[in-house]
Amino acid sequence: MFFGSKPYDDFLNFPEWGFLVRIVTFMLAIIGMLAFFSLVPTRETSYTKEGKYTLIAYLLHGFFIRGMRAFDLENIHLGFPGFIVLALASILLTTVLASEPVGKVYNKIERYFLGNKNKTKPTYNG
Repeated sequence: MFFGSKPYDDFLNFPEWGFLVRIVTFMLAIIGMLAFFSLVPTRETSYTKEGKYTLIAYLLHGFFIRGMRAFDLENIHLGFPGFIVLALASILLTTVLASEPVGKVYNKIERYFLGNKNKTKPTYNG
């Protein structure tokens, strides 16, 4: 529903409400984004280093989401212990994908495919 990949008539038992539900969902998403951006610091802080590779984590997490969809894991009912394990696994995955080693490997791959082999610094925040 939140990815915009489902047709309007899949939202409710009344397909004519699907458009309204999607508009409300998009409006809530915009409000959420604005709320998030109001929390983003505009100066360097103690945790700025941890945020250096978050774009890479964002770009790479889609492969894991697609893998979960390919194995139809979104229909598994985990219960509370499974939810806790999933939350911890998500935190671990985010930490690994946003780590400096993954960022450096990603940077090398990016430079190879974009043809910037002589560039030594990442093309993002660094």
